[in-house]
Amino acid sequence: MKKKQTSKGIKAKFVKVASIEDIARLACDFSNRISPIFCTREKGRTVLMCPAEKAGGAVNVYTFEGSGIKNYLVYDPSGEDRDKVESKEELAEDIHNFKVYKISVVELSTIPFITKKPKKKAEIKMCRVQDYMKMVRLLINRFDGDDKPGKVYAFMAKGQQYLCSFEILGTEEEQIAVYAKVPYNIKRNFLVYDYTKDRVSEADTLMNNVYPHVRIINLAEAFDFFKPE
Repeated sequence: MKKKQTSKGIKAKFVKVASIEDIARLACDFSNRISPIFCTREKGRTVLMCPAEKAGGAVNVYTFEGSGIKNYLVYDPSGEDRDKVESKEELAEDIHNFKVYKISVVELSTIPFITKKPKKKAEIKMCRVQDYMKMVRLLINRFDGDDKPGKVYAFMAKGQQYLCSFEILGTEEEQIAVYAKVPYNIKRNFLVYDYTKDRVSEADTLMNNVYPHVRIINLAEAFDFFKPE
């Protein structure tokens, strides 16, 4: 990103996600509250940016770079085979399906995030959960009765699959990275909890899904602070 940064802005850390669906899944919590997606455009390439949690004195800003990205992302989590994103210049009047979410892409002339490394690196607090399924149940119980599901970040580190969440411990000003090992490679977009069998499974789409679920945000790389036990 070569656009000029503001001299006084928000301290941020950029984290790359694996796909445009992942950044839409991050911005959309399936309620009426949709987080903004900002972007910069240069030489036919668009960098999408979605600010999320605050940890270690900085905001995590999740990014995805691609081409042909227009003014809106139309996100459908209930596709027949998997969730999907369409990029639109304008929103047609016939896009009214209540299961489809319309996310504005806001172009920035300057970047409001300060990304220069501080002289003293802030420490991000981490906490390991032994069983990833209990971590998923914690998230589901925390948001039970709410109109939005929790989220986890999925990534590989040293050949091992991990899940990480900032929604279990901490405060709004300082969120803690709670993580767990997963004994298999995550390949889908949602974790679904079947309370009748006390079982966690994966799903590509929310089509015909009646069970509580958690959003998976697949990262292109591990968090740079991540040093597992």
